[in-house]
Amino acid sequence: MNFIVFWIMLTIAIIIKLSVSVKSTTRQSALKNLFDTERLADKSKDKDISGLNYVVIPFDKFALSNTPKEDTSFQVHTVTAASLEESNPIPLTRKNALEHYRILTYEEELKERFDDLSFKLLSFKDKKCIDLSQYTNTELKFQYGLKNLPKLSEYDKNFQILTKTLYELGLYYDEINEPDKALPFLTYAVEIKSKLKGNYILLSKIYKELNLEISDTNLLEKYNDAMKNSEDSLLDDMLLAINKESFEEK
Repeated sequence: MNFIVFWIMLTIAIIIKLSVSVKSTTRQSALKNLFDTERLADKSKDKDISGLNYVVIPFDKFALSNTPKEDTSFQVHTVTAASLEESNPIPLTRKNALEHYRILTYEEELKERFDDLSFKLLSFKDKKCIDLSQYTNTELKFQYGLKNLPKLSEYDKNFQILTKTLYELGLYYDEINEPDKALPFLTYAVEIKSKLKGNYILLSKIYKELNLEISDTNLLEKYNDAMKNSEDSLLDDMLLAINKESFEEK
């Protein structure tokens, strides 16, 4: 009996050792392949990237501030009495608050926000933007060369900031009840395949409010196209913003 148990335990030990050995070999092989691929990518020939499909922004279609600015000379704080007391050991009085802080009205805060967003969007006149999020750094090096990777990474980051800025400008106009002025920002973001889910949800909401045909925009299809390499889904959120029948009938 002890002899049988011994052989069973020995067999189990051998199987475990072989399994660990195989996994270790597989892991080492994968790492070697990864390093070899990276080395090959680093040696790829640099290519001309001036002809890539960069975003061309139609600034004339947008309602922007007449006085866009990025005010860095004075930091504006919108604060509450509680936050002032927490951050300042000096006893809070109206006089102290007026001396140390500029407290904006709601209207002033909106104006500041709009001016800053307009400045940010207009700054893209001198920047290149392109969505490269579907590619890994290794793939970009293979396609365009190692030296171009920093520039391409910068252009991709610009694209992400651009789509966020377009969405925030759409939010601004929706907040001040001028949804028609929000449309150009949001629809252009869809056109360039923004991956911000909120942009599509807000746009579908505005189309419904303005009694425009949601089917004409094909928002769901456009979002799924922009997110074709992602597991993210817009359907449930879209149904919160528009009638489910809109999708079922069209």
